[in-house]
Amino acid sequence: FNTFYNAENSFKKALQIIEESPIIDDEELPNQAKKLLGEAIENSKLVLKEYPESKYVDDAVFIIAKASFLKDEVAIAESHFNLILRDYPESKYYSLSEIWLAYTHFRMGMIDSARITLEIIQSGELSNKEKFIIHNILAEISMEVDNINQVYYHYELAAEFAFSDSKK
Repeated sequence: FNTFYNAENSFKKALQIIEESPIIDDEELPNQAKKLLGEAIENSKLVLKEYPESKYVDDAVFIIAKASFLKDEVAIAESHFNLILRDYPESKYYSLSEIWLAYTHFRMGMIDSARITLEIIQSGELSNKEKFIIHNILAEISMEVDNINQVYYHYELAAEFAFSDSKK
């Protein structure tokens, strides 16, 4: 538990730093956030190696996947999101992993695949957090294909589902 706690704590601190950082054009992560994401990944890997029967295994895999995504290590992120979808169908991270996998595919240049996957996901029951993430991804996709009206549309919808003022 202590190893997972350290991973989770580092991950949460990194997210907070990223969230509180000013938005700049080069989208470079703050150095402290990179360091904390690295710690989260290393501690999560330790959970997987030393405690493979732990109830925190899917949590650790999700932390590795999302931290890797944030560090722009999309191939690593993709493999770990796929691992959750393949091996942990009962995980609380299952539906989030589907969404983040689509986002990963978008970042890998697979725009149509990401869009289709998100449309399929949207046909199901979603939490506000999931809707927030999906509409942010769809806004980025719209920006990539130069559809400004859709960019605004999806960002406005994302703001409706935002779970904190800083997210808005």
